[in-house]
Amino acid sequence: MENLKDHLGQSLEDLKHKKTEQKGFYIPRRYIMAVLLFSICMLMNCQRSCLSVAIVAMSSTTKFWDGDQWVDQEAEFDWDSEKKGMLLGAFFYGYFFTQIPTGYLCMKFGGKNVLLFSMASASVIHVLIPFIVRFSDSLFFASRVLQGLLLGFVLPGNHFMWGKWAPMKEKASLVSISVSGLSSGMLTAYPISGILSQYGFAGGWPSVFYVVGAGGFLWCFAWYILAAESPLEHKTISKQELALMDQLSQYSSEDDVIPWCSILKNKAVFAVIIANFTFDFSYYTLLITMPLFLRDVHNYAVATTGMLSALPWFCMTVMITLCGYVSDKLRRHLNVGLIRKLFFNSGSILSGVLLVISGYIVSSSGTVAVMCLSVAFFGFAFSGFMVNAMDVSPKYGSTIIGISNSLASVTGFIGPGMVGVITKEGTNDEWIVIFYILATVSITGGILFAILGSGEAQPFVEEVGDDCDAEYERIEKGEEDERTSPPNDEVKNDEIEK
Repeated sequence: MENLKDHLGQSLEDLKHKKTEQKGFYIPRRYIMAVLLFSICMLMNCQRSCLSVAIVAMSSTTKFWDGDQWVDQEAEFDWDSEKKGMLLGAFFYGYFFTQIPTGYLCMKFGGKNVLLFSMASASVIHVLIPFIVRFSDSLFFASRVLQGLLLGFVLPGNHFMWGKWAPMKEKASLVSISVSGLSSGMLTAYPISGILSQYGFAGGWPSVFYVVGAGGFLWCFAWYILAAESPLEHKTISKQELALMDQLSQYSSEDDVIPWCSILKNKAVFAVIIANFTFDFSYYTLLITMPLFLRDVHNYAVATTGMLSALPWFCMTVMITLCGYVSDKLRRHLNVGLIRKLFFNSGSILSGVLLVISGYIVSSSGTVAVMCLSVAFFGFAFSGFMVNAMDVSPKYGSTIIGISNSLASVTGFIGPGMVGVITKEGTNDEWIVIFYILATVSITGGILFAILGSGEAQPFVEEVGDDCDAEYERIEKGEEDERTSPPNDEVKNDEIEK
């Protein structure tokens, strides 16, 4: 910590020599970071979800445009519903393991380096998938597990970067913008995958993996050139923008000890874990299997399936961004905990109810419309719990979201596996059972978050003693370490000005 303080002190002293004055047209560097972090979330979900559409072309007879005429393209792989469910869920077997250690790895090696390694490595695997799957189903399964392992760094790494880059008053807006890339990933992946599977080069579906993988390489180049580990390390940030950064004291270093006992026994953290798990159960199940539902029940073609599957996620993207902005405005009138509960509870309950209703609508267009509305309310729920990890602890927000997202990621293979077992015939009645299960879990999560959730920063200590129980008892009694007290903004800003 001493090295960190020395670094901060020296950096602040040198600001007037190293930073630029804000003159003329200037794009705030935190907004550039928002675009970059939005993009990696989008690309992660593109790589995660494009298989959901491509697998339709890979495992069933489809129409393919060869440049001159439509031809019947026979299924290249003979996979039943259970096998498809297993392959679709393979990503999450790896995704589970890297969530929790991401916070530590970001402290050790830097969030910028961790995210660069994550996307670059995963993109290499993605462009190789057409060769891998033709060689061996087992190797294809293993490659998807490895891809999940690598992309598991993205979401906690995103929170780690915002712990340094987001001014307190813009926290919800900036985090919401960046993580809305997740739903934008489906919005992008589904139509692109559908169109490329039916019209693309290299035989259709292989082009899906080449194009999305190439997007990952382009992001790596932009990230390497434009991103910085922190505002203090950015070469072109202005003094005026740096003065807005009111969380300098929350920077983490590789010497910090994460207070695991305090985190794991805290009720507010437990609420984030429950919210993340129940949300992801519906989210991942629909993310991965919605194209199958539209194909099996409503008989849409591959390209049409991709386009229609994207519509609900477009609604969610808009809603997440809007909710982040509204949340920051509501902080002037309501306490943070109430705002988070209001958004998560309303989103969880309404999305679950609408999902069940969609199963009873006969019209295909009506079903898609109601599903769009249901997934839009996912945006309410997402905005309620995702930023809550940073409310609970700005410094250890990446660790908290890593824990919750790791546990929640198991729903990524439970959900598709459940769909594969229940929807053997692909009938609407079978899918209604799926919707009831998802709604029940979603509503239960809303109720528990209302009971356990909090919007207040928790008194996590910076040093962990050998006696975990004694440490937790001291925290419960409210005996805060003065080093964890909220920073005095006025004093801090004075230091920056000096």
